[in-house]
Amino acid sequence: MTVPERAQKDSNMAVEVKVLTLNVWGIPGISKDREARMEAIVQQLVTGNEEYDFVFLQEVWSKADYTFIASKVNKVLPYSHTFYSGCVGSGLCVLSRSPITEVHYHRFALNGYPHKLLHGDWWGGKGVALCRTVRHGVPMLLATTHFISSPQHQRMGVCVRLCGSVPGKEVEEKIPIFHAEYNPQEDEYVHHRLTQAFETSELIRFAKKTEEVLICAGDFNCIPTDFAYRMVKFYAGLVDTYTDSPCKTPGSCGETNQTPANSYTNVKTLITNPSGNRIDYIFYQASSTHKVKTKLCDQPWPQRVPQRDFSFSDHEAVRAIITITPVKDEDATENITELQAQTDALLEGAAVCEQGLKKVACNRRLYLTLAGLVLGLELAYLAVLSLDLSLGALMGLSVLSMAGMLLLAYLLHMGTVFSHLEYSGVQAARLAIKCHLEKLTERNAQVEQERKHSSSFIK
Repeated sequence: MTVPERAQKDSNMAVEVKVLTLNVWGIPGISKDREARMEAIVQQLVTGNEEYDFVFLQEVWSKADYTFIASKVNKVLPYSHTFYSGCVGSGLCVLSRSPITEVHYHRFALNGYPHKLLHGDWWGGKGVALCRTVRHGVPMLLATTHFISSPQHQRMGVCVRLCGSVPGKEVEEKIPIFHAEYNPQEDEYVHHRLTQAFETSELIRFAKKTEEVLICAGDFNCIPTDFAYRMVKFYAGLVDTYTDSPCKTPGSCGETNQTPANSYTNVKTLITNPSGNRIDYIFYQASSTHKVKTKLCDQPWPQRVPQRDFSFSDHEAVRAIITITPVKDEDATENITELQAQTDALLEGAAVCEQGLKKVACNRRLYLTLAGLVLGLELAYLAVLSLDLSLGALMGLSVLSMAGMLLLAYLLHMGTVFSHLEYSGVQAARLAIKCHLEKLTERNAQVEQERKHSSSFIK
């Protein structure tokens, strides 16, 4: 099976582009069945019923996993690129049937805290990855990202799966798992996700050329009712392929994570959220020369790896088939509904920024207060040295003092340098949003005035 760019299609013909996105949950040493699942994912891409034009993968944290995947699928997806960032990489990679001619990576300004080791976001250097390519003669901009998740459910959990080869006689096996589960309640990273959504939208607006069709896919860690989703969709001007698709699965809202059929779903989450969440998306944006329409958006892969008792990942793979049709170069038209949707998204983002700035100030005070307490303990240690203590007691106090000094240095760093960086990240987003809101307010008024003028003219 080979995939050279076939003979150029008639420039007036519609073409289909097939896209897949999947968070592979590939944390070395933590993700269950990782190596077996990577092999299964490769097998599905190579021998599955569909031949994809572009595949977007998230959480490919291991360089060995990326090398394995890229080398095994090169006959059907011969072009690939991974994006290095942070201490352990971005986890993002793109597989393509057409040559990737240009790449860019933007690391998010805010992405968790370094001391939240079990969350791991800060160490991963998450961001937005961009690739340029041409498929069927259509210039395309590809984007993939992975937003920070809600940390309250980034913890150990238990999933239940059936084991055994004899139907009807399977045995329930409870296995411990560690993975990020989306939880919008009590979210300490809400302002971080807002800045990530805004930076993603800004980058798309600046990077996309008018003649390019954009495909943006990934794990956005937000459901369709969240502010981050609205920011990306309305401010960046994207179309959600799931809502755009004419076909929907009965009884489903396209949930992609924590679904009851997934073998890695924490059983406790099903009590309050029996259906799961839709947090993985494929968006598109048409160009000045091509219109785009979704033919299908679904989850094509089986619930379990064939002949195995586990799923491909803790997320479901999402497929979109889009139809791209050439059109004459026409001026883009704006309507009051679109402008109002952008305005509402930005107003909500501004409110989240205000809350974020208050949280940054609160955290700063907490870090500095704790630093003061640790400093007081260090001074008390110096006073205790004048007492007549045994050698063992002195050695124990010395070890505690060294640990206290390290803690003091870290708290001072978090209360000064890191807090200032966090403040700058939120403040930059707030000021940029304010600037855009001023322009949108003027444009809203102008469009409304034009609408009234047209109505009066008709009358």
